[in-house]
Amino acid sequence: MAAGVATTSGVVATRYFLPGVDDAALDTYRQSDVEFIAQLGMPGAMDVVPSTLKEAITMSSVVLVGEIADVRPTEPVTGEVRSDKVYGLGMVVRPLEVIQGSLPLRFRDELTIDLLHGETHPASGLDEVRERRPKGPVVFFLRSGEDAVNRFIDSWKKEGKPVPGGTARLDRDRQYYGLVSYHGILV
Repeated sequence: MAAGVATTSGVVATRYFLPGVDDAALDTYRQSDVEFIAQLGMPGAMDVVPSTLKEAITMSSVVLVGEIADVRPTEPVTGEVRSDKVYGLGMVVRPLEVIQGSLPLRFRDELTIDLLHGETHPASGLDEVRERRPKGPVVFFLRSGEDAVNRFIDSWKKEGKPVPGGTARLDRDRQYYGLVSYHGILV
């Protein structure tokens, strides 16, 4: 449900009321939540930062309010050489409300956001990460792994190139969601 703030020149803002989401919890600023999200980006990883909220929404398969239920390792990405691995960290999210887009049935109760972690397995620091995760609702701007894989395949086909890493890598990616940008999360 939405309500608009009207002026003589028209509606200038829309306020969304989300069933089951405590407005006060959603509007509460916590420095620790911002620090948690800031530490998730892998140093040196490229991040495309949307210039506007509208662009972030357009880039997203789904925009949702959810709770971070857990953090766990995800399947590593292997490069051309078997020993070349990048480990992932998965934020397990319990969706509370879909704001834009839709979720396939299998992701309505829980989905995992795959984040790059680095060259070391994240297991040793998981307890600390779990303890520091935001406790209240979070707004996520997400791209489904399925959408991302399909875009890659289409672009490689147009260029007449083989699929890098083969289909095993793509099957891995289909089971996860990704942040549109490391700025694609509001806590």
